Amino acid sequence: LIGDLGVEVLLQSPFVSKLENLDLKNNDLSDKAVIAISKSLKLGKLVSLNLSKNNITDVGAKALAQSSIFGKLKTLNLNFNNIGNEGALAIAQSSNFINLESLKLGQNKIGTEGAQALNESKNLQNLIHPIFGFY
Repeated sequence: LIGDLGVEVLLQSPFVSKLENLDLKNNDLSDKAVIAISKSLKLGKLVSLNLSKNNITDVGAKALAQSSIFGKLKTLNLNFNNIGNEGALAIAQSSNFINLESLKLGQNKIGTEGAQALNESKNLQNLIHPIFGFY
């Protein structure tokens, strides 16, 4: 899959509802693709979602944070995108990510305010790894 169109095609597949792991790193995805993923009721079984090395901004991060389909998600990789403080705040405040064990946000545009919100988040208490670390 390459680009937003590839995600649209994927989401139309009858097999997508069986996915537990979805790796879309380095696919030139924009917020449009992330919004489509966030709205897809077919992805309710996802345990791991890798969206690293794309073009995701605060808009995409907010869409992920506001989506109620990620209740089973344990791993979310958003490294190497363009997410800033607004996206970090949305993720920190989201009750939809309470089961996350791994959240990767390294190499984004998150400043002190966003980092502090993530660090103090009551909803991200199950994290095992550091949010900005490389592992």
